[in-house]
Amino acid sequence: MKPGHRIWRMIRHDIGRKLTAFVLALGVWFVLEGLVLDEQQPLLEVKTFSSMELVDRDRLTASRSTLYLVVPDTLQMVSVQPPTLRLRLQGLKEDVRNLLVFATIEFDDRDLKGEDQAVAERTLGRENFRGRDRNPELTLFRINHHATETVSVILARATTVKITLGPANVTTTGQPARGYHVDTGRILVKQYQVDVSGPRATVEKFRTDPGLFKLAPVAIDGAQRTVSQEVGVPAELATTLKLSQSPIEVTVPIVEDDEELTLVSLPINFKHPEALAKKGLRLVGNPPERCDLRVRGPAPDLRAITAEQLAKRIDLVFDYAEVQLAPGINHEPLHVFNDLPDSVRFFGADVGDEEPKIEFKLEELPGGP
Repeated sequence: MKPGHRIWRMIRHDIGRKLTAFVLALGVWFVLEGLVLDEQQPLLEVKTFSSMELVDRDRLTASRSTLYLVVPDTLQMVSVQPPTLRLRLQGLKEDVRNLLVFATIEFDDRDLKGEDQAVAERTLGRENFRGRDRNPELTLFRINHHATETVSVILARATTVKITLGPANVTTTGQPARGYHVDTGRILVKQYQVDVSGPRATVEKFRTDPGLFKLAPVAIDGAQRTVSQEVGVPAELATTLKLSQSPIEVTVPIVEDDEELTLVSLPINFKHPEALAKKGLRLVGNPPERCDLRVRGPAPDLRAITAEQLAKRIDLVFDYAEVQLAPGINHEPLHVFNDLPDSVRFFGADVGDEEPKIEFKLEELPGGP
């Protein structure tokens, strides 16, 4: 009998019992594997420290499996890819249960290769991970579903600049309630001087133009009164830029929109009309003795007094001696003297007139001055 036929007969002989035995053995294997082996899939926490001493100290109390990035103070980590790292660990139950593993990647100035910013890559595998107090044998190790994973870190040369903070550094989100607005000129930043640390290419721009640096926005949506909040670096830059003082208290004044009213027929006080003769000029007709005036200011200030009271606190003055005049039609501004708050402003009666003016006609005196 040929060898092939003999082997085939041996396989077919009592095939039912053989298959039964194989299935039982396979079942026993899976049962024993479930009893003996275990698996966990922890998500790695990524932490950045400036020295191995700080890493060792943190590792003693860490409650999660961690990847440590050691970036010295002379460098700044801009970003890391991939953003998440998940392990799959399998081994004996007593080894895998509550297992924490740690890996460390160290960087230094050489990773920049003489540039201000560069990408540094490191490959992580099983050999890079250690337990805190034990290093168990694993039957399976995967990181992001692979035996190894390349971690890419963008590094930049770090520097620090001191800037003076002001309204230009403050941003807001939302809009105040209807009828209110932000008084941008009175925005207050409490800690007005801070050190900003980060990538040199970015931070050096703040040295020449501090207004380019923006704090995290202050939420003012629906506000009807002044808002004070503590803010820091915007969330999207929190891993890139650091402040010597944080958070920083910012006060954003929310005030009512200005109101405007028109005062009609206010008297004009003319001074030194004799100055015309000295200039060799005289009036043609009579100049207007009264004019209308638009008054604009914060609603609370204007609501506190009536229009009649407001008119009594305003004195319109035109001094012939203080202006340069010429024959023909003259349009000259009036001086507005008042004891009202500085926030109250005065305009001409017509929309677009930035200041109240009068119009009058002059002619040369016969024979000159």
